[in-house]
Amino acid sequence: MLSPLPAPLVRALMESLRHDLLPDPAAEVAPPPPGGATSIDQALREAMGLPAPEAPPSVAPGLRIDRREVASASTDTGLWRVITDIGGAAGWHTIPGAWTLRGAIDHVIGGVGLHRGRPERLAEGDSVDSWTVVERDDERRVLVLRADMRLPGKAWLTLRARPGAASDESVLEQTVTYQPDGLAGTLYWYANKPAHDVVFGLMARGIAHAAERAPLG
Repeated sequence: MLSPLPAPLVRALMESLRHDLLPDPAAEVAPPPPGGATSIDQALREAMGLPAPEAPPSVAPGLRIDRREVASASTDTGLWRVITDIGGAAGWHTIPGAWTLRGAIDHVIGGVGLHRGRPERLAEGDSVDSWTVVERDDERRVLVLRADMRLPGKAWLTLRARPGAASDESVLEQTVTYQPDGLAGTLYWYANKPAHDVVFGLMARGIAHAAERAPLG
């Protein structure tokens, strides 16, 4: 249990709220650190010594894997841009309100919900709504997310952009990996599979179509 702060310190902190702290335009500003700024999620993870997010297993008891591919009339660069912009204000490119409802249910049962948002640029360890970034590989154009929602098991979403048959075409590879926790986890998978097929199917097509509509550049 944390000890309460001394009363004089609390009083001084509260009094300081009366005054705005304005930057001095003439003051020198330190340049960004090598590799760019660190998100608050990564900073907290490093400060607390937390391990890296767990990657999806390739083999596990009862493992369920759902893979689908969708062609896009967009370059793989454009498709990758849409993938890495997913979540937050950009949404999840599926049934409007579907993830909002799922996040609300998760919040009610004590989970993280859907209101964590996302940093400007996703990196490993960052939170994006109800997910955490496990891996971001710009060279292979692979983004792996781990679900942080309350589930009777563990779930991951892998999105990959690969070149298509022509230079202005690409293919979205979407993989949902689910590791059930015993019988309850297996029953959860089968009970929710019809809804998941619709939500994730529309998501894959929505991402591909969003890349087609996005401006080049």
